[in-house]
Amino acid sequence: MNRFIFFVNIVLSKEKYITLDKDYVLTPFHHVHHLDKNDFLHIEEDIILKPHSSCNGDNVWGSDRINQESLPLDGVFLDDSSDYNSYGENIDVYVIDTGVNNHEKFLRQPIWLGELGDKIKSDINGHGTHVAGTIAGKNVGVAYRSTIYSVKISMNPEGHAYCSDMARAVDIVIENMKKTGKNSVINLSYGMCRTVSLKLNQFMSLGGIANVAAGNDNTDSCSYGEYIDFDLDKGFIVGSTNRYDDVSSFSNYGSCVEMYAPGSHILSLDSTSETQCVYMSGTSMASPMVAGVVSAYWSEYSDLSNDIIISNIKLNSIKNKLNPKNKIINNNLISL
Repeated sequence: MNRFIFFVNIVLSKEKYITLDKDYVLTPFHHVHHLDKNDFLHIEEDIILKPHSSCNGDNVWGSDRINQESLPLDGVFLDDSSDYNSYGENIDVYVIDTGVNNHEKFLRQPIWLGELGDKIKSDINGHGTHVAGTIAGKNVGVAYRSTIYSVKISMNPEGHAYCSDMARAVDIVIENMKKTGKNSVINLSYGMCRTVSLKLNQFMSLGGIANVAAGNDNTDSCSYGEYIDFDLDKGFIVGSTNRYDDVSSFSNYGSCVEMYAPGSHILSLDSTSETQCVYMSGTSMASPMVAGVVSAYWSEYSDLSNDIIISNIKLNSIKNKLNPKNKIINNNLISL
C-alpha cells in the first residue's frame, strides 16, 4: 500500500488568535484589536495545519543509505551493526503528531503524554505511528532503544491540527522533560506557524533538540515566515531525498534546510496493525530519520550539549552527494 503525505497551511480558524508573552506563555484570544503588541513576543491567527506526509529490513533503503558514503546501496543496514541495540538508550523522543499506536516493532511501547485536538487516544490517521517507527521501530527505525512519547494534536482523521494545540504540545513536552531530566528530542512532521517556532526555541533553550519537516511544496522554505525564527544551531529543518540521491521532487529546500534524509517511499509501521508496515513519502518521513540519528548519537555522547550534538552531526553528514534537481540546497545528507 502506498501513501503520499502532503502538507499545506490552509483555512484560518474563525476570529481566533494566539499570543506568546515574553515568558513564552500561550494565551488564546478571539479578538486582539485591544491588545498592546509591545506587551507580547508574538501574536498571530490560529491557523489549521496538516501533517507533512511486511517489515523486512531489505525494503528499508533509508537505513541502508545513511550508513554508507556513496551509492550504490550495499545492502548493509543499521540493524546489522553491533551498536544498533544501544542506539537511543536513555533518550526521550517526543512525537508531536496524530498519535502513536502500539506495534510489535517497538522495544518499548509508546507513552501517551497528551491528547489534544480530538482527545482520542489512538492514531486514526497513521501518520504519527509511521513517523515514530522511523525513529525507533526495530528493523525500520534508527534508534531502537529510544523512549517514544506521543503528544497527539490532530483534530480529525485527516490529521488537521490547530497551531495553538501544537504550541500547547510543546509546553507538555517541556514539563515532562523537566520531570525526567533526560536528553530530549522533538519530531514535528507538520506544517508550521511562528508561534510554534518560538515555542520550539524555548524547548531548545532548555537543552532539547527539535527536528521539523521542511514541507512538500517544492519551494524555498526559508522564504516562509513560519521558519524564520527557528534556532538552526540547536535543531534541524529537514528536506527529503530518494534512493537515487536526488532531492525529492516534492521537497522544500533553501538555506535554512541544513539537512536532507531519505523521505521518498519509506517503509515504517502501520497504525492499523501491530505487525504490518506501510510505505509513505514526504519530508514527514525524512525528519524522523534525522530525529533517530540525533537520538542514536546523543545516546553515545550523552554529556554533550544540544548545540554540540547538532554541530557534530552536521560535520559528520555526507557531503556533496545529492542531485539538487535545480534546487538551491545545502548538500548535506544525514549519516550515522
